Amino acid sequence: MQFELLQQVKPTAKVCPKHQIPLVSFREQTPFCTACKKEALAEQERKQAQEATDRAYRRRTIEVLTKDSLLGDDSLKAVRFSNYRADNFETQKALEQAQLFASEYLATFRQLNQLKTKWLLAKENSQSDSEEVQRLEAAYREYDRKTRFNVVFIGSPGVGKSHLAMSMLHAINTQATPYVSCLFISTVDLMRKVKDSFRNKESRYTEENMTQLLRRVDLLVLDDVGSESTLQRLQREKDVQQLESSRYNQEFLYGILNARGRTILTTNLNSEEFDQLYNEKLVSRMFRGAQGKVIKFTKATADKRTRLRF
Repeated sequence: MQFELLQQVKPTAKVCPKHQIPLVSFREQTPFCTACKKEALAEQERKQAQEATDRAYRRRTIEVLTKDSLLGDDSLKAVRFSNYRADNFETQKALEQAQLFASEYLATFRQLNQLKTKWLLAKENSQSDSEEVQRLEAAYREYDRKTRFNVVFIGSPGVGKSHLAMSMLHAINTQATPYVSCLFISTVDLMRKVKDSFRNKESRYTEENMTQLLRRVDLLVLDDVGSESTLQRLQREKDVQQLESSRYNQEFLYGILNARGRTILTTNLNSEEFDQLYNEKLVSRMFRGAQGKVIKFTKATADKRTRLRF
C-alpha cells in the first residue's frame, strides 16, 4: 500500500528556493518541498512537546493553589489584599505586615532562582566537582538556609487571619517570576481526608500523597492550626483511641513541618495553649524563623463575619 502511495509522488519542474530541490506533487495537493515538510512536522512536534512541558510546569507551580488547596470555606477563593477591610489601627498594621512578608517571600524566591540557575549552568559547562560549581552550590544552599522563615497569624475567629494568609499566597502566585507553587490547606479538612483515606484506597488524600505535596510546595498555608486538636479536646473521653489519634496528628504535622522552611500558619491559640496541645518538637517547627513574623490580633479587632445576635 505504501509503495503504491509513493508511486503517486511525482517530481515537478519547480524548485524549492530554500533547499534547492525539486518540489513534488501528490494527488491533488499543491506541489511541496519534502525537506520543508519534514521541517514543518519537526517544528510541530517540538511545539507540542514544549506545550506539554509548559502544561506540566504550570500544573506543578502556578496551578497548585487552585487545583490542590483544601479551603474549608469557598469564599476564600475571592479574597485579596485589595478587598481586606482594614477598619482600625490593628487591622491596618496586619495588612501592611502581610504585604511586607509576601514581598520578602517574593524577593527570596527570585534570588533563589537566580542562584540556582547560575549553579546549574556552571554544572552543565564544567565538571560537577569543580571548585566553581561547589562554590555556587554552597552559595545557593546558604542563601536558602538563611532566608527561611514562617509567618504566624494569631487571633480570635473572624478577624481576617485566613483572608490575609490567602491574600499573601495569591499575590505571590501571580507575581513570582518564574512561577512558584503555593498551597492553602485547612488543617481540620486535611486530617479528616487523610484519615478517611485509610478506608478509601481510591482517595487522592492518602498520607503519602499529602505528605509529598505539602513538603514539596514552595509556600504553604496551614489554616486554623489547633482546631484539629481542640475539637478532639472538647470531645475527648480520655480513651486510648483518642490519644492515638492525637499522637498521629502531631506526628503527621511534624513530618511535614520538619521538612519545610517557609510556612504560613493561622491559629486561634495563644502560646500557652500551643504548649498544652502539642509536643515541644512540633511547636518549635511551627514557630521556626517566626521571630518578628507574628501578626497578632487582639480584642481591638472584632469578628468581621456576620453573626446572629440573640
